[in-house]
Amino acid sequence: MSEKKFEKVVQAGGKKFICCARWLEGEQALSLSATDGIDVWKVVKSPDELPGNSDDDRDSDLETALLARIGNAFGDGGSLVVAVQPDRLSLTLGSSLQTIDLFEAASSARKHELQYVVFRLADLVTDLRQKLEKSQEKIGELERVRLSSPDATAPTFVGESDSRQRTTKPKVKRQQGSSLINPGSKRKKAAAGVQYD
Repeated sequence: MSEKKFEKVVQAGGKKFICCARWLEGEQALSLSATDGIDVWKVVKSPDELPGNSDDDRDSDLETALLARIGNAFGDGGSLVVAVQPDRLSLTLGSSLQTIDLFEAASSARKHELQYVVFRLADLVTDLRQKLEKSQEKIGELERVRLSSPDATAPTFVGESDSRQRTTKPKVKRQQGSSLINPGSKRKKAAAGVQYD
């Protein structure tokens, strides 16, 4: 299984919520939580307790199917909707999982969940920074190679080879009186005949 942790920021009722889903290996259950940075709503459910599981899922690996649907809901194009209610927070994950109610966490669970969210997001930021630094180093290396060898074997960026070819050929200006068809020869004036003064 590739990814077992998902996060997404969702806006609802003029507030932003960080929604998290993660698979708990020890409990063989799914933990869903949402926080506005102050309060935490949470629920832990086994795959059998979650709505939207089809008979096909029960025949195959239920954990894999469930995490695939969660990943789709938490993905960029996925549908994740938060509805704030007086005694709970409702989380709708795509069309297949229906609505799951999350309830306000107790004080100790709230601290634990906020700690998880803070460190998870810090890990993601650190990972993204490292990837960015590696990408910038690779771009710098490619740029140095390109600048050190101006021949056609050097890697170029899209559209760069066309502009280089156009700029390397000097434009030849046509000299006054030279032939348009054969630029190296002078145009001859047509014979006007004999003129008497």
